[in-house]
Amino acid sequence: MSSLWNILVKWTGPAEAEVSLLGPDVKAEAEERVKEHAQEYAPDATQARIRKPYHVGGNKPSEPEHLTVTYKQKNRDLGAWHVYRDKALKSVQVNLRS
Repeated sequence: MSSLWNILVKWTGPAEAEVSLLGPDVKAEAEERVKEHAQEYAPDATQARIRKPYHVGGNKPSEPEHLTVTYKQKNRDLGAWHVYRDKALKSVQVNLRS
């Protein structure tokens, strides 16, 4: 088994401010979705950082609603992902600009 149940989910400051306007249920749902996603796409991750709460578009205007998340295993960067709210959609790894 992976570190799924031990993964630490954090929010960036701006993402925390945005999600606080949406309420605690949305925040809890997002954190649970990230844990589920990590099990499949980043099973060695020890930390997830939600960089952007649920949103549509971005680089692709038609992209479905998703979270932008980065994963780390201790201090090693494991990459960034768009985590779709619709679990039936296949997740994609993305390159984030600094």
